[in-house]
Amino acid sequence: ALLSLLMPTDLPYGDPNNNMWRVLIGVSMVPLVLRILGFITIFKFETPFYYVHKLDYRKAAKKLKKVVTEGDISERMTEILNERDYIQTKGQVKYYEIFKKRFRMAVFVCSVLASFQYLSGLNIVLVHLGTVMEWGLGENKTSAYVLVVITAMINLFSSFTSIWTTSQFGRRPLIIGGILAIACLFMIYGILAQAIGPGSLVAKIWLIFWPIPWNFSSGSILHLVLAEALPDAAFGVTSIFNWT
Repeated sequence: ALLSLLMPTDLPYGDPNNNMWRVLIGVSMVPLVLRILGFITIFKFETPFYYVHKLDYRKAAKKLKKVVTEGDISERMTEILNERDYIQTKGQVKYYEIFKKRFRMAVFVCSVLASFQYLSGLNIVLVHLGTVMEWGLGENKTSAYVLVVITAMINLFSSFTSIWTTSQFGRRPLIIGGILAIACLFMIYGILAQAIGPGSLVAKIWLIFWPIPWNFSSGSILHLVLAEALPDAAFGVTSIFNWT
């Protein structure tokens, strides 16, 4: 989003001299390359659960030291052992099992819940935000870019704070309250756009706050709720349903 401020605003589309888009796409590859190098060099170990599953408890405890405090290692090891024993006793849930009576209702409810992520305006706000912000502002493209950057910063900040609010207020109140807040935000945005004009700068400024209720409901914590409520196979199905 910050790099978009470097995009020239005075060159028409298709101008052969406008190569900034190549720079932006090239720069976006940098974190991908760094991630690959990180997995090869620094983060090349397996998860503690994998080592427990292979009965290598020494390595499991060693890797836990990297992510939890010394006093929490024993407690976390007990949790991993219990999880492994449960899987060995009950067996890993297969895909065909999630459609049986035991999981059927949970999968249906969580699939509907997952669909709220894309039905909440995600594509319009995050994917087409640049077009929305530019519309109606004439040649003043700088204001649109600034609004896009601010929205991205708010999205980043609210995604971090949503982790804290989840532990403080629980899952259900945040999901219900966040979805209602998104609906109110869009309704007020529509009223402002209708009353002042579709290109209203005031309406666009109001829209930049959308990531806050989204991250607190259908965004960041949605995956946490699904992971807690469903076995791995069912979580995969709800994710496919969401994308579809």
